[in-house]
Amino acid sequence: MLKFAKMWVILFALSGVMAGCSDDDDNVTPPAPQEKPVLKPSFENPFKVASAGGDFTLTFTVENPVVGGVLSASTGAEWIETLRTDDLSVMSAILTNKAYEERRAKIEVVYSYGKEKTAYSVEVIQEGLREPEVKPEFEMPVMVEAGGGDVELKFMVRNDAGKGRLSAASGVDWLSFKSHETDDRILVASVLPNETDAERRVEVTVSYKHEGGQIDIPVEIIQKKQMPFFMIEILETTSDGVRARVTPRDPEMFYVASAVEKCMIDGYESEERFLEDEIKYLHSMSDMFGQSMLEILDSIGARGTQEISITTIPSQMECYFFVYGATYEENPKVLTPLFKEVFTTK
Repeated sequence: MLKFAKMWVILFALSGVMAGCSDDDDNVTPPAPQEKPVLKPSFENPFKVASAGGDFTLTFTVENPVVGGVLSASTGAEWIETLRTDDLSVMSAILTNKAYEERRAKIEVVYSYGKEKTAYSVEVIQEGLREPEVKPEFEMPVMVEAGGGDVELKFMVRNDAGKGRLSAASGVDWLSFKSHETDDRILVASVLPNETDAERRVEVTVSYKHEGGQIDIPVEIIQKKQMPFFMIEILETTSDGVRARVTPRDPEMFYVASAVEKCMIDGYESEERFLEDEIKYLHSMSDMFGQSMLEILDSIGARGTQEISITTIPSQMECYFFVYGATYEENPKVLTPLFKEVFTTK
């Protein structure tokens, strides 16, 4: 009887222990499931690149990394080369963009761990070449002397690697263009002499042709009119004469200067006819005074800019001070039209 009671006590105790174990298991929290890894860039996305390109490294961090995780990258763009990974970095070489438009591409970055993976897409934006900037470094309009010659037109060129070329066509027979021998930024305008008494002008288009297109710059060229053969300035009039300054266009040209009553020249049917008689008058002076023609010319002629005084003119007479170019020889010939200026003695 006692043995039986003891066994029941033991069984009861065991049952209590087993019941206690069951209660503890129900209170244990199971481990949380592993969160998926997340790729985070250490750079701005989109990733912007200059047109020159170059070598670049894209660095990432991984939230919730997994032991043994591996980074890989790929792209479909031919202008992104040598794509490789190292730990949490993607190395790439981006070629130069030779176009004037930007270009875009994707780099797909994958973090693989076991049979799982997480991905991140990087947008690469490469800017295009900057449009060249071309500006004239000379004043406009371009003023050219009547004598013509070569005029250098220099331009400021930016954002171009020396591949552009300047050119122009004038459309007139007195102006042409050629390249400078050593400087591509200079266009040479070759201008013929203006032998007229009016200025002449033309607007031309100077073109700068580069890899991406063409830039046109309008340029106005004005050529001054030819200075007359002679300029006469009346400096002073007196009761018996006049003092005047004569400026020849060609300082080496010989010229004859004198003064006569205005009605004497106006009475001729043409100034050419007056000059014919003027030469005859010079010959008559040579015969009258027994002097050579050169001696006569020396007494009434000159070269270069001169102040010339003529006296023995009656007072209060309207006259012409006149000048014409002539050959300096025994039988002189007229070389220019007649130039004259009115004055009245006091």
